Amino acid sequence: MKSAFFAFAATMILGFNASAETPYGRECRFAGGIHWDVSVQTEFDTPLCLFGSAAIGSAELAQYKWGNGLSYSLKAFKNQTSPSNPSGMCDVVGAAYWTATDSDGKQWELCKFLDDSVIELKTLAAGVNAPANAKLVHALK
Repeated sequence: MKSAFFAFAATMILGFNASAETPYGRECRFAGGIHWDVSVQTEFDTPLCLFGSAAIGSAELAQYKWGNGLSYSLKAFKNQTSPSNPSGMCDVVGAAYWTATDSDGKQWELCKFLDDSVIELKTLAAGVNAPANAKLVHALK
C-alpha cells in the first residue's frame, strides 16, 4: 500500500512537472536546445532556446518548426553568412538592442525585431557559418 502511494505521488509530481512545459519549451527541447527564460521588461517575459552558446527566441524556433515561416530574427540570422562586429549589429538588421537578465543574474544582449522575435547579439553577429552556431543551424534544418 505504501509503495502504491509513493508511485502515485511520483506520477502526480512528474505529471505536473511535464504539463508545466510550454509548447515553445517543448519544441526547443525536441530540437536539441535548452529552454531558458530571461527578463527584458517584466520578470521572465522572454523565452530563449539555447544551443550551446547560441540563443534564439523559443517562440520563433517553434513557429518555424510548425511551418509558420521565418521570423525577422531567423531571416537576419540565415542571411548573416560572414562574421560581423557585434557593435551596432542590431541597428544594421533593423532591430532594437535590449539587455535581459536571467535567474542567475547573467546579462544577455538581444536584438529584438518589429515582429517581437529575438536573437542573442553574438549569435547573430557570428552568423550561420560560425562553429559556435552549428547546433542552432542544425536545429533549423
